Amino acid sequence: FPVTICKPKLFLNKSDSINCTRAIVNYTAGIRNPNAATTYSWNPLPGTNCLLSGQGTPKISVNCPGFYRLIATNTVFNYSDTLQVEIKEDKVKPSVIIAIPDTITCNKKEIVVDGSNSSSGSIFKYIWLNSIGDTIATTPKFKTIKPELFSLEIINHQNGCLATGQVNVFQDDAL
Repeated sequence: FPVTICKPKLFLNKSDSINCTRAIVNYTAGIRNPNAATTYSWNPLPGTNCLLSGQGTPKISVNCPGFYRLIATNTVFNYSDTLQVEIKEDKVKPSVIIAIPDTITCNKKEIVVDGSNSSSGSIFKYIWLNSIGDTIATTPKFKTIKPELFSLEIINHQNGCLATGQVNVFQDDAL
């Protein structure tokens, strides 16, 4: 037999990242030329030992980031291939920055509540809530005539992380 037929050939597949909504990543290594005599051994690199399941298979489940090495061996001919897989972590929360709003006065009955210096882009979703929890806007800023406490929630759709901030809108007591 030619060596290329007997030797397992491992290749990387896309892996998910551990993030704010995914605590466990399932990863399947790609393999060419597997057969009944192929064995699989996962070896976490030093400092990474979060292998939950999958030892002895090309599929693992892990719950922490790091490097994992897979050795696939054809036990009949003792040919093997090694693959190193990196499982990454992305738990970076959005940045919430709310400008201090103007005070509502007789001359300024409508003011802007502005969170536009927060994280921005198509991966972020903005939700402004009033003091009773009703959604009042889904944009980085909005206008209001009401003095109350407003909360801004920003969600990163790529990693599921959420951050919040609050701001009080005041009314001049002389009104």
